[in-house]
Amino acid sequence: MSFARSSPTSRGLSRICCALLLHTLANVAACGGGDGGTSPPNRPLAFVGGGGASDTIDAAKQVRLTISARDNSGAPLANELILVRVEAATPNAPFGSVLAGTLADGAVTTDAQGLASTELQLGEVAGTWHVLAFDRGYTDSVAFTVRPGAPASVTLSPRDTALFVGGRYAIVGATKDRHGNAVAATLTYSADSVAGVATTTSAGAVAGVAVGRARFLVRVGAQTLDTARVTVVPPGKLAAESDEGLVVLNMDGSSYRVLVPPGFQYMFPSWSPDGSGVVYNAPSPLTGKLSRVGLQGGITNLSTGMPSETWPRYSADGQYLFFSGGWYPDSIDTYRMRSDGTGPVVRVTPLRPGSTRYWKASPSPDGKLLAYSEAGFVLRVVSLVDGTDRIISGPAQAESPRFSPDGNWIAYANNFAYSIEIIRVDGTGLRVLTPPLMWTDDWGHDWSPDGQWIIFSSGGLHIVRVSDGLILPLPFKHVLYEPSWHQ
Repeated sequence: MSFARSSPTSRGLSRICCALLLHTLANVAACGGGDGGTSPPNRPLAFVGGGGASDTIDAAKQVRLTISARDNSGAPLANELILVRVEAATPNAPFGSVLAGTLADGAVTTDAQGLASTELQLGEVAGTWHVLAFDRGYTDSVAFTVRPGAPASVTLSPRDTALFVGGRYAIVGATKDRHGNAVAATLTYSADSVAGVATTTSAGAVAGVAVGRARFLVRVGAQTLDTARVTVVPPGKLAAESDEGLVVLNMDGSSYRVLVPPGFQYMFPSWSPDGSGVVYNAPSPLTGKLSRVGLQGGITNLSTGMPSETWPRYSADGQYLFFSGGWYPDSIDTYRMRSDGTGPVVRVTPLRPGSTRYWKASPSPDGKLLAYSEAGFVLRVVSLVDGTDRIISGPAQAESPRFSPDGNWIAYANNFAYSIEIIRVDGTGLRVLTPPLMWTDDWGHDWSPDGQWIIFSSGGLHIVRVSDGLILPLPFKHVLYEPSWHQ
């Protein structure tokens, strides 16, 4: 005896049977059908055994269903073919009935006493279902209930998130059995992994304590079903590019806002020092033009008219704007102009020896030096006071140099090893901050305002602590690129 699942053909038969059920409703009412198989077998068609079965999903024991068929005089009908089918509790329910239960036989024949039987195997989908029998325009039904199984998984909201020190949120969880049916169960939460980063109550009320990464065990009784995580982040806010355009948000992911709509790429946003706006280039590095958008809206055109203007960075005092300009990608210099777009545009990198890129520059906090990359390979520093230029010989390859807030270090991306590295301005103290197998984007990273962290992109944003290399993911809802960090 096998319990094969119903085919699409049998689902079509199911709809026909439902139509017959509605067509013969008067007959069913006259016969008093659907009583769970407990009435005397004096109706033309009736379940007389097996009704009202209830068990958990995939119950090992089958339920024997017995059906009686009689003629109009009440005499048993022998050799009568009866169709039986599992149906939903309501005619318009979805095809969950296909997995709710299966019958050993979809058509049974009565014996000399007018009785026929089949066996019901309870299935995967929890709920109350019906087995229907059809014969000569008559129908009868019995109900059976599939109960959820033991908790096997949990849906968490949020499963992973970011939080400021002192911030709070609640984890909300819902349990399911192994087939995805909702299960009523009490979840408890407990801290696991690093102590002192975040706390939780047994009910899932989380509080941030110190910057770091924390994990919580999610249990039903003694069984651990899942884990939830949180990154407690340093203070600040970000400007970045996403699929929704140029956006700003707090470091914990809150207050997410789109300032410039999508349609551009590689916008390289950079905060103004006073935090009132963000400068960027659009539509792309190939034909980029500089603009500034305020936090309250309003876009100001800052273009100089060059074929390509990209990679803007403010001076620390906000008076000047540095950017890469020229013919992208092979004839690029770094220029300076007043941050409001007025006044002369001055080239601040040395004369190029030919077709190359002197670009992606970052001014030092005191405004005396400018770190820049030569075509993504050589790290160079030029004096903005007397124009002297020198090569920092430590890095093998260097892209997107960034001065630290104290002016002592330069962070850059090694676009050969795909790592984030730092080096002192005098060329000593080279350190690799990211592990070898962690690919990092060489087009965007930035220092935290206090100089303790560097934010970078690696399939999502991460921060790395400069002092010890601790890396923390920023589990935002949106994928962000080219971050700029403001206090």
